[in-house]
Amino acid sequence: MVIRNDLKGIRGWLILLALNVMVLPVAFGLQITGTLLPLLMDGTFAYLANPNSEGYFPEAAMVIIAEISIIAALVLGSLYVCYLFFAHHYKFPIYFIAFLLAAIALLIGDCYLAHWAFPEDPLYDNETQAQLIKSFISLPTYMIYLSVSKRVKATFVEGRPS
Repeated sequence: MVIRNDLKGIRGWLILLALNVMVLPVAFGLQITGTLLPLLMDGTFAYLANPNSEGYFPEAAMVIIAEISIIAALVLGSLYVCYLFFAHHYKFPIYFIAFLLAAIALLIGDCYLAHWAFPEDPLYDNETQAQLIKSFISLPTYMIYLSVSKRVKATFVEGRPS
């Protein structure tokens, strides 16, 4: 395959993808520091997880641990995807798509876990529904762009075996 040098580099539509890739770890990190970390720091988690407390609620404690684990995995995954993007690694397109699929699966799994612990709450709240709709719209768009674009094929070439 002949690669045109004028298509190589982060230009064109790849700039929008670069912005998204850079925002992902920050957005996931803010979920931990803004929502979940305060639950650990203010004693809420200890109150819910302690069998001797009057507010003992082991399911809620499990949901908090699962949420922190899931978001930490998403932070690490998004950092790795970010590294692949800026290293122009040839595996970036497939890893980015896999990351997006995993993020959707984890979001859905997290909703079912939270619904198990809190059955009176709706399975998908408005924010989660909006996030899922956005994900289901953006995923095919990224899949098509990353698999068809000549710029993507020309840019993500590092580390490719000869």
